[in-house]
Amino acid sequence: MKIVHALGKKEVIKDSEENIGFLLTNKNNGYCFFSNHFSSRYEGVFFNENGIMFKVIEDIILKGQIRKIVNHGSYIEREKETNTEKFFMFNKLNSFSYELKNKDWVEILLDIRGSYDMRNFGRFYNIFEENGKIIVEYVKKTNPSEDSEPDKIEFTNYLVIGSKDYEMAKIENWEPRFYEFDKGRDSGPWERFIFHAFNLNGKEFIFSFSADKSKAIKENNYVLKNLRKLKVLQERNVKKLLTKKLKDEKIDTAYKNALISLNEMATDKGLVAGYPWFFQYWTRDELVSLKALMMINDYKLANHIITRNVGCLLPNGRLPNRFPPTELQNADSIGWLYFRINEYMQKKKDLKKNIVKTLEENAHILIKKFTKDGFAINNAEETWMDTEE
Repeated sequence: MKIVHALGKKEVIKDSEENIGFLLTNKNNGYCFFSNHFSSRYEGVFFNENGIMFKVIEDIILKGQIRKIVNHGSYIEREKETNTEKFFMFNKLNSFSYELKNKDWVEILLDIRGSYDMRNFGRFYNIFEENGKIIVEYVKKTNPSEDSEPDKIEFTNYLVIGSKDYEMAKIENWEPRFYEFDKGRDSGPWERFIFHAFNLNGKEFIFSFSADKSKAIKENNYVLKNLRKLKVLQERNVKKLLTKKLKDEKIDTAYKNALISLNEMATDKGLVAGYPWFFQYWTRDELVSLKALMMINDYKLANHIITRNVGCLLPNGRLPNRFPPTELQNADSIGWLYFRINEYMQKKKDLKKNIVKTLEENAHILIKKFTKDGFAINNAEETWMDTEE
């Protein structure tokens, strides 16, 4: 199988027999992640709705062996024996586009749930058509075998599929899945029943997700109507990142992919720690990576991250481990904050005036609470390796 990076005038091509995957984001804390051989429960299409990361689509299956994967930066192209797939995510939209070169049948497998929620019971799908669109209504209820309070509706979500020309064959069957990669990581559970909802025949499908049916339909209509414009805008945004050319083609390709990845991890709120597992804003990871934002002159986001962290200093002088926070703290993110602010202030003078005074007062607290005999100290599970002692 050929792996092609088409990010400039000259393509970089490599042959590989490994299980190659790709990941695209919508810069709104959502992503799609697919590999040649589906092997993890964290693969599929995920959207963030009301602050919760939901898995939505388990898999889209087009029959045939994969011969080539092409990375275009703004989208992914996957060539099979008799057809070619294209995958798109759109900035700030909870919509995903799947396209085929030739009209064909594909299997649509769903697993709507919170990303970390692996409960098996109380999952209800209702599939119907409305005004030329396919609507999937999903209701999650509690179950006495897994929850303290039975038969309570936890949430209802909607997946809307739009296409200019399609056929649908309902399947509505629960099928077992085995996640080989998760088993290899000893990350259970690595077996689960997912919902084979239907098979679709067509060339172009837009999937939109929301807790509000009318909102999902409205966004689906918008994407269908403006699909070409959205693709051009996406391509233009990627090209803006890739203005610098390095001499060595392979190094240049790696550099361009690093820029694209950094951009994909950035949202309006900050830098995500790492898809697919860590889709929160971890203070240590974010502040380490802040230097990269400054190197590409994204001082607006860098300023926002610094200001947010300074505004979230804890009474003991530390920073929360992540946003949204947990009870766990960490020893070193506060040091990275001071270090990055010093670097920032060497380039820009637009930080709020009270930040320096706040940091001076905070330093006294840190020295009092977290030093002993001139050395910095920490509690268990507060270092980068989450040590227990």
